Amino acid sequence: MRKRYLARINLEAACNAQDSGCLDNAIELYALAAKFGSVEAMVNLGNLYSDSRGKKRNLLAKKLYKDAYKKGCAYGATALGCQYRIEGDLNASRIWFKRALKYGDLWAGDYLVEISPPISSNSFK
Repeated sequence: MRKRYLARINLEAACNAQDSGCLDNAIELYALAAKFGSVEAMVNLGNLYSDSRGKKRNLLAKKLYKDAYKKGCAYGATALGCQYRIEGDLNASRIWFKRALKYGDLWAGDYLVEISPPISSNSFK
């Protein structure tokens, strides 16, 4: 119970810090909330790392997304699919969008349609 409480208050403080533009503070607070088990913090921290566009940070973002997914967070799988799409790995992107869709994230279905090859009229003959 205490871990959940600590995760929640650190997550809320991190969101406030991010909204105020204090990204270094937000990163510290998201990391703390993630340590206490917040999957939302894992995804949000991953998003901040992904936005920095460094290879090392992108790897860390993918690890955070995967950890969130393993804890049952569909958005972790969606974020991972988006990260792979940005990197140009559409096969991996499709895999993660399908996993997110299976977990119930309907946005993942929209992303999946966006990266799927068009169906030709010859497919129906």
